[in-house]
Formats: sequence, structure tokens, C-alpha cells
Amino acid sequence: MKQQEYAVAGRADLPLVRRLIRERIRSADAPDEILIRVAAGAYEPGDLDFCEEDCSPRTHIVWQGEIGATIDGSLRIPAERWSIPSDAILDRLTPETRPHVRAVSLTDLGLTAKDWGEEVTIGGFCMSEYYDGAPKGTNCELSCEGRRMTKARYPNEGYLKLDGVLDEGDHDDLTPDRRNPRGGIYLVDADTAARMKRWKNPEGAWLYGYLFFDWADSSTPIGIDPEQRRLLPRYVSQYGAAAGQPYYLYNVLEELDSEGEWYLDRRDGTLLFWPMEGARSVELAYAGRPLISLQGVSNLELRGFALTCSEAGAIRATGHDLTLSDLTVSHIGTTAIRVEGERCSVRGCTLFELADDGIVM
Repeated sequence: MKQQEYAVAGRADLPLVRRLIRERIRSADAPDEILIRVAAGAYEPGDLDFCEEDCSPRTHIVWQGEIGATIDGSLRIPAERWSIPSDAILDRLTPETRPHVRAVSLTDLGLTAKDWGEEVTIGGFCMSEYYDGAPKGTNCELSCEGRRMTKARYPNEGYLKLDGVLDEGDHDDLTPDRRNPRGGIYLVDADTAARMKRWKNPEGAWLYGYLFFDWADSSTPIGIDPEQRRLLPRYVSQYGAAAGQPYYLYNVLEELDSEGEWYLDRRDGTLLFWPMEGARSVELAYAGRPLISLQGVSNLELRGFALTCSEAGAIRATGHDLTLSDLTVSHIGTTAIRVEGERCSVRGCTLFELADDGIVM
């Protein structure tokens, strides 16, 4: 078997190596296999995108990431960019919280509202598709020291219980043609109602919970009426709602009150965070694009790379005779690896800190 090797010492080498391989696999004496060794280092989303030009039925191509070869889709926020929040923000936090919270402007870091997007639903049984104008996509996420952080929420751990349900909402016999069903009215306990009175701008508040069946989780933006102890969900719960069902409230600035919690003011891009003690790195994963895309590719293997921080997926692949092996995939906000084709395999990969499906083939 004829084999040929190439070496990639860094990002700057990739265009040249890719061009040489395209020429080589179309030559009269194309080898049976080409191995490309990609050196340790930081690579960016799109660096290892491939299409039909990058493959050949005559040559098996292996892209081998050496230890430390990482494709990172996050925005790394250095410690020196964080500052003390404005007085207007500090006034909305508890006195115990104020000394710990730090702020950074995402616009100053080069992002726009299109990058961080709107808040979208989480949970497997959400009903936003039935509502006109409901945002789609994925939520940006914050990680610190390799761990996904928590959006400001109440309670900080565990769940509350619905105190009652005045109106389950218009959930019976739903079809995609029925638009904008009535969301309903839920009751909260007196302590939660008192807490909601502190919220100065509650328009961005959300509810997540298991509102009827203990296996059907969903989320919805909410309106609040603390005087009447009422929550007004925008999106109806698919199976209705019942007293005693577990839920929590999140995306509320005033509830940023413990280490590891964060809040993003989408109006101006101000990110607020209570960093973990001794934290050295903070990463924001935002909408972006998949880390690696393979479209119409065949007879190719990706091996050994670390793929981290993407709200648009780690790998999106179509083709045949594809192999994804020994990859480490982490901090992905939607399906991590999605492969469509024939005679494809995913082997020996490690996946963790995922917000959705791991592997879909």
C-alpha cells in the first residue's frame, strides 16, 4: 500500500497542505492513503471544513490531530476585561452579592446582538413552534474552568412547586395550524411572590419545569403579577399544568446571588458574572457555526482532535465511508455530532458537558 504523510505545524499551514492534497489525490499515481498530522495548537471553526474536492474514492485520507490540537468556538474573556458593574446594576443586587459580581461589555469584545441572539426555549417538550415570532436557535452559554455555569435563577438549587393552576392554557388538540394558543395562569407560593416584587425589569424572566408529567420538561417566557401571586406563561404547556409540579425561574438579574451564576442583558450586551474562586479562564459560547463541517465527503477520517464550545454543534457531516475517531467533544449547546450517510462510524469518542443530543447518525 502506498502511503504519504504531510505535517501541519499551525493554522498558517492549512491552506497550502489542503491544496497539495487536492492536487495529489487527482494525480495519476495517487497514494492509497494520506496521513496529515496536525500539530498541537488552537484552531478555529471552519479550519477543518471539507467538501468533495478534499476527497477521492482512490485515496483514504486521515486527518490526525496530535495531543493538544483543539478547535475552540468560544470567546475567551481575560480577567483584565472584567470590571465592577454600574451603580444601576449594583442597586438591583443584594448587598451580599455586590462585592462578587463583575461585568464586561460584549460589544467592546467585538460581538453584536446577532451573535448572542435572543433567549430561546430549553427542554424537550417546548411549544414555541406554535407561536408567531418566537425566536429559534440556541442559547449562548458561559463556561468557567471547564464547567458550564448557571444562568441566574431561583431557587439556586432544586425546584419550587406550583401552588396552583388557575388556567392550564389552550393545550387540548393542538395542531401546527393552530397559532398562538393561550398560555394559562399559574399560582406561586407567598414567599416566591414576595421575591418577584424585587424584580425591576421582569420582562426577560423564564420558567423551566415539569408542569404536568414528570418526564416532560419545557420552558417559557413569563409575565408576573406578584400581587395576585400569578405567573403568566407565554407558551402553553403541551400536557397542561398541575399544582405541586416542579419548576424554577431563571434569567432574572436580581437572582444573580451565588458563585457561578451569570446574566446577560441583551439590550446592550452587558454580561454579568459571579466568578468561581481562583478562576483563570471564562469562555462564552455563542451562536456561531459548527466547529467542523463535512459536506458530500467520502473515504475520510478525522482522528484525535479536541472540539469545544459551540452552540451550533461540533460536527455536521454528510457523505459515505466517514470515520470520526478518538475525538474529545465538550461544551456543545445543540446536537454534538450529526452524521448523514452510508458506512459511517463514530468510534472511541469522549463527549461531556452537552446541552442536547450527543451523537445522531
